[in-house]
Amino acid sequence: EAFEEASVHVRIEEAPFTRYRRGKRINMEEFGEGIVHAYLCEVLRLGTPQEPNRNRTWFSPEKAKWQLRESRTTENGAEMARVVDCAVARIQGREGFARG
Repeated sequence: EAFEEASVHVRIEEAPFTRYRRGKRINMEEFGEGIVHAYLCEVLRLGTPQEPNRNRTWFSPEKAKWQLRESRTTENGAEMARVVDCAVARIQGREGFARG
């Protein structure tokens, strides 16, 4: 997914650090809800985006939370901010990247 979306080559931890609920469109008239498992990854190498108009951007945690709240419901924006906070806490509490 990281390569498809941003053309980054990564190493991904085996276990998710958190999970969250995400609504998604099933068809033109129905929405469903799914569980997304969030994994930390370490960027090893940047590639050239394969799709035009892909602008890979790095954000501070605070800026990421602000961006993730944009164009989302209050509940979903808060959930995205929680995921960022969980990621930061996980990164600050570990001594090295877990190799799998």
